[in-house]
Amino acid sequence: MRRSQLPTAGIPDSSCRDERRGGGVAIWARRRRRRADGVVTVEAALIVPILLLLTFGMIEYGWLFLKSQEITNAARRGVRVAIRADATTGEVTTAIGDALSVAGLGGSGYQVTITPSDVAGAATGDVIAVQITLPYDGVALMGTSLVPTPANIQASVSMAKEGP
Repeated sequence: MRRSQLPTAGIPDSSCRDERRGGGVAIWARRRRRRADGVVTVEAALIVPILLLLTFGMIEYGWLFLKSQEITNAARRGVRVAIRADATTGEVTTAIGDALSVAGLGGSGYQVTITPSDVAGAATGDVIAVQITLPYDGVALMGTSLVPTPANIQASVSMAKEGP
C-alpha cells in the first residue's frame, strides 16, 4: 500500500500539522500584539496630559522664581544706594527702575515702598528698607491658570544707614 492510500482517520500528516500550528501561533501572536498596542495607546492617552501639565508647571514655576530673584536684586540695588551717607530718595527709585528695566520688568506695574520715605533724613545706623511688589499677571510666562501662581511677587531688603 502506498502512503497516500493509508487511512488517516482524520489525522493530518506532519506537514499539515506544522502549518496549522505555525499559523495558529502567528494569528494568536498578532492578536496579542494588537491588544498590547491598544493598551499602550490607552496608557499614553492617560499619562501624556499629566506629563505635559507637570512640564509646563515646572517651566512656569521656574519663570516665577527667576522673576522673584530679579525683583530681589532690584530691591538690593535700591537699598545699597539708599544706605550711602549722601543718598536721596530719587536716586534710590532711579536705581530700582534701572535694575527692573534691565530685567525686562520696567513697565510691569511694580510698586516701591521705601522706609523711611526720605532716606536723606535718616541718621547713621537707622535701618532703611526697600520693598518691591509686582503683580504676577503682568509677567506670567504662559498667562494661563494651569498651575496655581501668586497674585503678587514681593521682595524686601533692609540695611543700616552708613555714616560719614
